[in-house]
Amino acid sequence: MDVMKDASSTAIYGSRAANGVIFVTTKRGKAGKPVLAYSAYAATESVSNRVNVLSADEYTQFLDQNGLSVAQSESGYKTDWQDEITRTGFSHNHNISLTGGNEGTRYNASVNYFKNEGIVKRIDIERVVS
Repeated sequence: MDVMKDASSTAIYGSRAANGVIFVTTKRGKAGKPVLAYSAYAATESVSNRVNVLSADEYTQFLDQNGLSVAQSESGYKTDWQDEITRTGFSHNHNISLTGGNEGTRYNASVNYFKNEGIVKRIDIERVVS
């Protein structure tokens, strides 16, 4: 990475470069035999702290103690919605690259695949970058 922060950057790039210019140099291939590299990782994720709420029986008992009632259509269900919408998440990342070349021409090519199945169901990310 190179930083130009003087009049020359403004002269080359105009008024947009008045505060400076940052050059980011990407990876370059090395002269020699082609080199194939692969790296990967996998991970699991789980809920660390659940929200402390009443169970169905505790809720019914609370309503009875306070002279309240629940609509007939809602009684009898004991669904734990935290269990219903969460899962153990799994993510994995794979990266493969090929570098090589000769003194005149060098190359570096890579592909990255990432998938994250989130803790909350239906919250997934999948990405391929080349």
